Amino acid sequence: MEWMCCALLLAAAVRLSPSFSSNPALSSFRAEDVRRMDLNFDGWDDLCIQGRSDDGVNVPCYCMLWKPQKQEFEYSTTLCNVEIDLENQWVISQVVGRKGESFSTYCRYDTEDRLHMVRYVEENDRGDGLKHLDLTYVDDEGPYTLPAIVDEESLDATMVDMARWALTELYQWTGEKVEHACFQVSNMGGVVFSQTPEDMIHSRIFFSRYFGADTQYNLSGYDKSISSIGLSSGRRIWYSPVLWRVLPENPDAMTDEEMIRWYFERLPRSDEGKVKSIEERYEGMWTIQAESGQWYEVFYDKELREVSDVTGPYPDVPEH
Repeated sequence: MEWMCCALLLAAAVRLSPSFSSNPALSSFRAEDVRRMDLNFDGWDDLCIQGRSDDGVNVPCYCMLWKPQKQEFEYSTTLCNVEIDLENQWVISQVVGRKGESFSTYCRYDTEDRLHMVRYVEENDRGDGLKHLDLTYVDDEGPYTLPAIVDEESLDATMVDMARWALTELYQWTGEKVEHACFQVSNMGGVVFSQTPEDMIHSRIFFSRYFGADTQYNLSGYDKSISSIGLSSGRRIWYSPVLWRVLPENPDAMTDEEMIRWYFERLPRSDEGKVKSIEERYEGMWTIQAESGQWYEVFYDKELREVSDVTGPYPDVPEH
């Protein structure tokens, strides 16, 4: 009788949700496919309907929230292998890869029943040196910060891809593995990293990567958006975990210009070839033309003898 009531309530909810009722995987379901759990922790039981799994491991779960004012369930989103964390009031979605990789997304509903990603944990030997990632998303509701809302648009997955790609570039460039961090994505296609949420709120950023028009992560859609990569060395600021683990064999014998060439030509994302020309146009700021003809700006700390920022490519000599 109890499950019959659930089925009747679910049927009413399906009639009100065209996107939900059009899903062929839910044309029929059994009582054992329906799990009752409080997904948004409002004190009311919600429904988690388990769909059919192609591999028998990753089970799609269609989340239905109970709306007491309407006396009906409403479709929220589809997650995989859903569990809940009562202590933190999180909804956990877990995916297992074919080779044993694991990907866990931790989410929380806000007061408007929008599901936000708050944490992402990955165990995956992709061969790029980063076998473990534990990333916390800091949504401070700033004017440029994108909320990591989990829905059918999969923007939260794009945000994770941006963070993963940026940290992979950081490792390839500096030799520093950062596998535990907080991050934030802006509406201009930038991803920034801090060590703690408090650091993020106070703009203590140790690494940033802005994806311009020459990349797949140009979220702004602006065709003149310029890429950049910037880091703050742990030798300079206390809140940075990044040190250059890879250096030239004999840096003391190199000039500043030779050092900048070395840093630039090691950039993992650069397919521009070697440096064609280099000039210090302003104190600490150098302009580089690569063999491809593209232009870059490089900021170089003469005291530490480290590059901190690279911006480009520009189609012409950058003017400010």
